[in-house]
Amino acid sequence: MKRSLLFTAVVLVICHAAIAQWQPVSIPGITKPVSYIVPAYSEDDGLLAGTWGDGLFYSDNQGASWTNITYNIGNKNINFIMGNPDDVVIAGTTGGLFALVQSNSYQSFTPGLANNDITAFGNFNEDDGIVIIGTNGGGVYTAPNAYPYSWTARNSGLSGDALIINSITNYEVSPDNYVTLLGTNNGIFKWNPGTSSWQNISGPLTGESLKVNHILPGEGSIIIATDFGVYLTSDFGQTWISDLTGIKIKQFDIDFITGTFFAFGEKNYFITENGTNWEPLIINGLPDGIVTSSAITFNGNIFVVVEPNDKSPANGGSLYFAPTALVVASGLQPAGAKTTQLSNFPNPANEHTRFRFNLTTPGNIALTIADISGKTAGTVVSGFYEAGEHQIDYSTAHLPAGIYLCTLNINNQVAVRTKMVVIK
Repeated sequence: MKRSLLFTAVVLVICHAAIAQWQPVSIPGITKPVSYIVPAYSEDDGLLAGTWGDGLFYSDNQGASWTNITYNIGNKNINFIMGNPDDVVIAGTTGGLFALVQSNSYQSFTPGLANNDITAFGNFNEDDGIVIIGTNGGGVYTAPNAYPYSWTARNSGLSGDALIINSITNYEVSPDNYVTLLGTNNGIFKWNPGTSSWQNISGPLTGESLKVNHILPGEGSIIIATDFGVYLTSDFGQTWISDLTGIKIKQFDIDFITGTFFAFGEKNYFITENGTNWEPLIINGLPDGIVTSSAITFNGNIFVVVEPNDKSPANGGSLYFAPTALVVASGLQPAGAKTTQLSNFPNPANEHTRFRFNLTTPGNIALTIADISGKTAGTVVSGFYEAGEHQIDYSTAHLPAGIYLCTLNINNQVAVRTKMVVIK
C-alpha cells in the first residue's frame, strides 16, 4: 500500500507540479492554535501535536484522525513534545515538565525548578546518564536520568537573554567525546565535559543573528538557524559562514528517505543531498506567516505549523501538510530526463575539492568560481569537452573562507550553478 502511495506521489510530481497544494489539517475538538508538531518515535505513521491551551493530541495515521491525550496534564500550553504514547510522552509546558509514564496519567517533574516555562529537553553530554532542560528566562537545569527528576540549575556563564533557551543538542567532537550546545536569545554556548561553565562560541555574530532558534550538528560542523539567516562553523565559533542572510529561520528538518534538508521560517527552503543550492518550497495553499514547527514522516509527508505574521493569536498557528515530493517538485526531473549537472565534494571544502559535471552534448565549457560580491575568484577549467561525465580536482587553498558561486557555462551560455562553501 505504501509503495502504491509513493508511486502516485511521483506521478503527481511529474504531471501536476504546477498545482501542488498544501492542505489544512483539522484536529477535532481544538479551539486554540497549534503550537508544536513532531513525529511519534518508532511510529511510521505517528504524529504528536501540541496546542496553546487545548493540550496534546496523537495521530497514528498521518493526521487523518486524532486522539486527545491531554488527560490530567497540569498545564495545556505546550512548548514541545517528544516520545510515543505506547511508551512515554514528555511535554514541556509553560507550567512545568510532564511525562505520560503510565496509561492516561501524567506526572509532574518540577522539583528544584525556579522557572517552570520549559522550552527544550535533551541529554547532557550524551551517555553520562544526565538529562538537561531549557527554560524561557531561567536558563538550564540538569538531573539524573531517572524518574522522578530532581533538577539543579547549571547557568554559570549565562546571563540576560542567554537565559532564554531555544534549542539543546549534542555535538560529537570525536568518538565518546561530546559537547552540549545551547541555542539562546543571545548566542550559542558550549559546555565541555569536566568544565564548570558555559562558553560563548558566538564569535563575530551580532544583532538578530544572535537569536539562535535551532542547532543542527553536522559532520565536522555546526549549523544554526537564527533570526537573521543560517550560519555554519567548523571551528566552534571562531569563524561563521552565513547563508540565507536576512531571513528569519526557525527550524531545520531532514527527510531521511530522500536526503532532503529543509530550512523553515518566514521563508521556506530545501536543499537536496547532492546539491548545494537552496531552492524555495512550493507554498501553494499555505497562508502568509512563519513556519514555527515541522514534522517529516517516513511516509513522505511534511507537516508544518504556520503562525500568523501579526502574531495573532499570540502563540501558535494552524497545521498544514503536503507530500514532500510535491513541494520540492521544482528540484525534480521526470525519470530519464537528461540535464546538465554540476556538483563538488567535499563541500564544505578546505584545501581541495573535486568537481563533477555531466554534459548532455559536447561543447566549449568554462567552469568559474566567484565570491558573493560577484568577483571571479578562479577558473577551474575551460576548453572543449565531449558529452558525458567529467571530474576535475581543484585546489581551494588560495580561497578565503566563505560562500562561492560556481558556474558552468557551455558555449557562452550559463548551464548550471551551484554553491561551494570554503572553510579554513
